[in-house]
Amino acid sequence: MSEILLQGETFYYNKKAYHIEDMMNAEFYDYSNTLCDEYIVDLYTVNELFFTFIQQTLALEKFIKDKDISEIIIKLSDFSLTCIALSAAKKANIAIRYNFLIFKMHHYAVALKEIFYILASTGYLALKILPEKYISAPDSTADVFSILRLNQEYQKFGFLMKNNNILFDFENIKSTLSKNKNIKTNVYNRFSHLERSVWIVKAFFGGIKDLNDIRVFLKNKVNKFCAYAACEYHSKRVVHTALYAQMINKYFSLFKGKTYITGKIIDRYAVIDSKAAKKNNIKIYNFPHGIEYGFKLPYGLVGDIFFATSEFAADYFNMLYNTKKFVFRKEIMDHMFNRHYMRNKKRSVVFFSEAHEPDVNIEIINGLKKLLDAYNIDIIVKPHPRENLKFYNSIENVKLITDFDYAITDNICIARRSTILIEALYNNSDANAILINTNDYAVYKNYPSLQDKKINVFFNIEALASYIIKSLNNAHI
Repeated sequence: MSEILLQGETFYYNKKAYHIEDMMNAEFYDYSNTLCDEYIVDLYTVNELFFTFIQQTLALEKFIKDKDISEIIIKLSDFSLTCIALSAAKKANIAIRYNFLIFKMHHYAVALKEIFYILASTGYLALKILPEKYISAPDSTADVFSILRLNQEYQKFGFLMKNNNILFDFENIKSTLSKNKNIKTNVYNRFSHLERSVWIVKAFFGGIKDLNDIRVFLKNKVNKFCAYAACEYHSKRVVHTALYAQMINKYFSLFKGKTYITGKIIDRYAVIDSKAAKKNNIKIYNFPHGIEYGFKLPYGLVGDIFFATSEFAADYFNMLYNTKKFVFRKEIMDHMFNRHYMRNKKRSVVFFSEAHEPDVNIEIINGLKKLLDAYNIDIIVKPHPRENLKFYNSIENVKLITDFDYAITDNICIARRSTILIEALYNNSDANAILINTNDYAVYKNYPSLQDKKINVFFNIEALASYIIKSLNNAHI
């Protein structure tokens, strides 16, 4: 009997270990693209549900069928991944060996947590927005406006903020902007206390409705187990999502027929913006804060005009979505990515780590250090902002850097599969992708913007080290 075992975060099949990401290869994404339109539904969360829960279920289901697996054994694992495994097994119609009594107890506990999260998030949001003083109404005479909630948007839009004809507001509740000390205002404070109070009440009931809509959608389109996983995740978020929708619908109604600029690409906030814009005849220009997923999404990428990060990406997305809205403008990308940082020092070798799979970061750093130390070449690590630095305690004499502008400019830049590779090209740096596992390769190939021919791609550490040594020797460094 052919069987697969889930233990912890790992699937074991035929004496080999797999993570769910390993099953999401280029072939899978082609398969996913053919099914995407089946999941189009009028939910703000449709894109997130698709790439977070539906795709993972489809990937495991395809793996089970491709390997002709007849049984899945589930041992200790987290609730969400257990739900994905059960969902895929049910769809593939294979035997399941699992203690469902434990699962039911866990499920009931999660159901109680969902109620708590909705109540707690409502209270939290009320305390965040109701006591704040009213500041002033939005200046609706502006022809172009934007509401930012991501620090990445704030950084990339520096060149636009110099334009006094563009109105910028900020939603900084539970967003990456909340830690930005330069942001002193919150968009909710542009509306009266009465309106905010009404929004909180509506958001509470709207959050309950949205969570139920998610549950019904996934039960009908996938099965109840996928719905369990998604509801656990979104129960913490639905009230805030509903509150944001209330505010955006009111805000956009003040700017009918005008232009909105954003860096939000596919998430629920982007979809809310898009739906409100269509309702109010507002045109959206999207300057993406990061690189775009190359697989098809039910709602697609938000914007009437979308400035892709490469010419290849613009052509690719126009074909994928059968549209002409994706365009490439080199001068715009230069404005967004060029840090205008002046360096006179010699080039350094800088590795930009990923928050995902930190053990892969460690493997790359140790491998490069071992090969480059013999040539007295140092490797500097620029940790990911969401990364736990304790992972680097195991590396002897590791050099860390926090200054992003310094790290990205005039250096030999190395990354696995991130926007860093694009930014390096716009800052006079050498861009090098290191892809040492199948998941990194699959993800890399599914970012069309990373297919720029100026990005060097390496599939093993030895080849990358050899390239670095030759590059530095040729530069007489």
